Amino acid sequence: MGYFSLRRLVPHARVGTTAHRIEHAAAFGLLGLLVLPLCRNRIQEWAAAVGIVSLAAAMELAQHLVFPRTVFEWWDVRDDAIGLVFAWLIVRSWHRL
Repeated sequence: MGYFSLRRLVPHARVGTTAHRIEHAAAFGLLGLLVLPLCRNRIQEWAAAVGIVSLAAAMELAQHLVFPRTVFEWWDVRDDAIGLVFAWLIVRSWHRL
């Protein structure tokens, strides 16, 4: 995920578009669906969530530092967190079944 984001090898939707926001939410939602089921308690869930959001912020910072005219996109981190919340809700609903 980070490799493609930093290298810009894969075509992305234009920044600020709905498709761009969905790409971010889907990518980090998928990451959440891979990581959160491995957690055994709420403390591990919170630690995983903080780690995933930190990864999102670190990737945005790296893009800002590597690409000269790229601003730090806080709204992308927000969209990443939204995808993670949806994943968390799905995982929590699975655990209740």
